[in-house]
Amino acid sequence: MITTDKFVFVHMHKTGGQSLSHIIADCVPGMKPIGYHYPYHMLPAEYAELPVVGMVRNPWDWYVSWYAFNTRQDVGNPLFFILSDGFQADYRSTIKNLVNLCSDDAGSRNYRQALIDLLPESLEGNAGVGLTKDSIRSMTAPEIGYYSWQFERMHGDLENPALHIGRFENLQQDFVSIMHELDVDEADAM
Repeated sequence: MITTDKFVFVHMHKTGGQSLSHIIADCVPGMKPIGYHYPYHMLPAEYAELPVVGMVRNPWDWYVSWYAFNTRQDVGNPLFFILSDGFQADYRSTIKNLVNLCSDDAGSRNYRQALIDLLPESLEGNAGVGLTKDSIRSMTAPEIGYYSWQFERMHGDLENPALHIGRFENLQQDFVSIMHELDVDEADAM
């Protein structure tokens, strides 16, 4: 999450957030990083009136990207480790486990408990996964998939008129358009 004088940028995993964070850091004076993959509810109160900017990605593409990224040896994502059964499950099984993580079936409850046992209490010092014990405990919507749960968790109230969401598939155009809409002076430099 990054704050500026005119907006807050929420970086959801696998939606171009690192690129956008670098652009914001390079172009917007006075920007302030709040935390890596911090969800909207962790926004400090002094920034609560600012518009929120984020990106959405086609869920199928998001799941494929998440899986491919996490199969790299240097990643070490505890969510992937648990849901891939210690790197033993194939793509289909791992993604099925992730999609259904909010489900109320016994397997999903067991995965959530394993994550609660493994994840930290706080996001302080978070280097990637962006989940805590409490975030897993908050999975109380068995009718939605993981991506939908995570998107809402990261961006807050999806009906909020101050929420500006661009599409990953049109990353540059949508982001710059949102910056112009918010009257960000550095929009053309971005």
